Amino acid sequence: MKVEDYLSNFVGLSSILTGYDANVIAPTVDPLEDNSVAQQYLRLMLARADNEVFLQTLALFGTILSNLSSSVAGVDPTNPWTWNKDAALVPAINAQVESLILSDDDMAAMTRRMTRLWYLATWYTDEPPGFDGLVVSMDAYTQGLAWQTFQAHPMGYSELLFGYWQDAPPTSAQTPPAPQVSDAPSATPPATTKGGTQRGGV
Repeated sequence: MKVEDYLSNFVGLSSILTGYDANVIAPTVDPLEDNSVAQQYLRLMLARADNEVFLQTLALFGTILSNLSSSVAGVDPTNPWTWNKDAALVPAINAQVESLILSDDDMAAMTRRMTRLWYLATWYTDEPPGFDGLVVSMDAYTQGLAWQTFQAHPMGYSELLFGYWQDAPPTSAQTPPAPQVSDAPSATPPATTKGGTQRGGV
């Protein structure tokens, strides 16, 4: 399996799940080039996740895009870096992901692991997660979406100049606004009576 074969659907679904634009979570110009955070996460999931469920989830997302994009002129369903900005298309994709992917116990569990990976840069071996987790890499850790979301630098890492801690932090009026995040569907499905098991592999 080649990472490139799954990258577009992985980034697209990740964008829908996290609420972050594809250009934020996986910039087309990335200093890490062929070892971008998106590629690191995808390689890890291909190696450690339940491949049957993971690939089924990505394939279904690709089908959702193809079906919806065929009715929108000029939209390339394989390119999340462009359809991500379509004000009409994104809510439709959200609704389809919620009804077709998040309603399935196995795929919903997989999407929770994907979302957690993007925010915490950590792969947990248990579902729901315990304390045993694998930090993907230093680059992934410093770029975890959790830090952007609450406008903080990663613990133990900062790009500010030495001694920055001696000054009081900025007030709320001086704090830059958080990155734009769209409404994302919940990766937690509604309660069911099916009693399905959560799969995801380790």
